[in-house]
Amino acid sequence: MYPTIDVAANAENTLCSKFITKEQDALKCAWYDGTPNCSIFCNPPNSELMAFINKAFAEWQANNISILMLVPTGVIARKYFKPIWEIFREDANKILVAPLFTRPIFLDHGVEPKFGAREDYMVIHFRPRA
Repeated sequence: MYPTIDVAANAENTLCSKFITKEQDALKCAWYDGTPNCSIFCNPPNSELMAFINKAFAEWQANNISILMLVPTGVIARKYFKPIWEIFREDANKILVAPLFTRPIFLDHGVEPKFGAREDYMVIHFRPRA
């Protein structure tokens, strides 16, 4: 399923039909729009990483929606995961955490840069419960 809403985007960089901008503040508004098959994509800003992970977890619990997150896994980011790791483990059959084995390449206005990302990333997928 292709995500329908990008919660950390703008008109220039979103690949989804709907998006939430920085000015709209995804941490303060609902992600779920009530449409059938609503699914979320989130590449959160590093400065608010933990807040976005907590928001994603809360939206998933409340709305049972698919949320796909791309998050850095550097040494600094790892410390943010420790407080919620046990919660993830409890729902391990529905929350997939997978490392990427190559660093992603983020396009700059549709152009591939000379170098990939400076950090390693992982994918977190909050999958809908049956």
